[in-house]
Amino acid sequence: MHRPAARTSSISPALPSGQRAVRLPLVVTVEEFALCVRFEPEVVRRKIRAGEIVAYNRPYRIPSAELLKYGIKLEDAAIFLHELNLRQSAA
Repeated sequence: MHRPAARTSSISPALPSGQRAVRLPLVVTVEEFALCVRFEPEVVRRKIRAGEIVAYNRPYRIPSAELLKYGIKLEDAAIFLHELNLRQSAA
């Protein structure tokens, strides 16, 4: 089965000169969503099953816009996930 590449949104916060814009994927994983909203991944899965969080397919893919329901700005989530990926890459 062919999976399309993750698309990214055009949201890019204003950054000081010399820094690249950070883009948030249009969909995030349960683990990424959980980190952004500070829930355990199992809580996110439970909320998906209850219909409180919209998600597609398995493994679940959650539209980034769902973060707005929890008061998370998409720009902040993009920067947070980018910095987290940088830290994990350096480790």
